Amino acid sequence: MDAEAMKKEPLDFIVQLSLKIQAELARSGGELTPELEEELNQVKDALGRKVDGYAAVIERLGPEEEYWRKRAARCEKTAAGIAEFKERLKDRVRAAMLSMQVKRIEGRESRFVLSPGRPMLLFSEKAIPKEYFIRTEDWIADKEKIRADLEAGKEVKGAKLLESLKLLTYPVRGIPRRDNNNAQGGA
Repeated sequence: MDAEAMKKEPLDFIVQLSLKIQAELARSGGELTPELEEELNQVKDALGRKVDGYAAVIERLGPEEEYWRKRAARCEKTAAGIAEFKERLKDRVRAAMLSMQVKRIEGRESRFVLSPGRPMLLFSEKAIPKEYFIRTEDWIADKEKIRADLEAGKEVKGAKLLESLKLLTYPVRGIPRRDNNNAQGGA
């Protein structure tokens, strides 16, 4: 193979060719023929070029990687902000419905329904009896055991279940639901 053709070969091909030359040298007892020496020089030159090329690409990819990591972090912050805003909007609707003392409100296309959710567990770790703690590296309250006992009607000092309401959104009957890709308009 000539030197120009060798430059176009992928790295793994050049490495395999190098291993083949090493095996031939071992078989010949280390005797380096002019043909083998020429092939070895071509492999050495091609390998050097590949190493330099790989190093240059790897070096150039560093800033590219950093750019995408920063962009991903910005996108994550944006997504978190949107999620927070969405929850605030739901809280406003939930508060309005509670103020009006209604469990359902309806627009032309959508309706909101307040539905009982899993009660929120509130407790003070300082007041909870020791039997409600589990050992990890540190003692932490076993929330599932506390919840189970409270739901079973057992009194647990320092803990209580707080009623929670989930806000559900449904399309009004007869109105086709818009998918997120085709949704238009504001809140």
